[in-house]
Amino acid sequence: MKYKNIAIKAFYDGNYELAKTCFSMLYETMDSKFILMLINICELAKTNKNEAQTIFDIVLKKMKNKENPDDLNSIIEILESKFENTTLNLMMQNAISYSEFMSLVKNNGNFKNTFENIMFSSKVMISNRDDLLEFLDNLIQNGFIELGLNYLESAAQIFPDDERLHILIKQISQRQENENRI
Repeated sequence: MKYKNIAIKAFYDGNYELAKTCFSMLYETMDSKFILMLINICELAKTNKNEAQTIFDIVLKKMKNKENPDDLNSIIEILESKFENTTLNLMMQNAISYSEFMSLVKNNGNFKNTFENIMFSSKVMISNRDDLLEFLDNLIQNGFIELGLNYLESAAQIFPDDERLHILIKQISQRQENENRI
């Protein structure tokens, strides 16, 4: 019961990660659907505080009254679905397609400045391999070596046999060697 009290207090204090940890520890000693729900609600609270707070109170009340928790599963699933849709919409609002980005580069005349202007406010959505490779090449040519390397590592896992990726990796190695000599 010690974990339960700490978890409840942590939740009400807005420390959802601590609450989730305590509920998880409690679940190890007390296998309960209610505890699993409370763990999920702690995760949900990180993004949907008000909705999670309401459900949290309802779950605690049902738990105290020893009621069946099954009817609450659908409510939690609806909220989680709402969260996923909201997250996707936010991501799409802060994203531009690669072709839109390249139009900006063309208008601006400079990949590096255009990329620096949007890199913290927007994401560039790349939908095909050729665009990805062109983007990576531009990153490397414009001095974004670390960022290019991060993208390359992911791309190499997706397209392990693409010779163009291996060429880009060699370019990065050569640039890093040249920088180390200076």
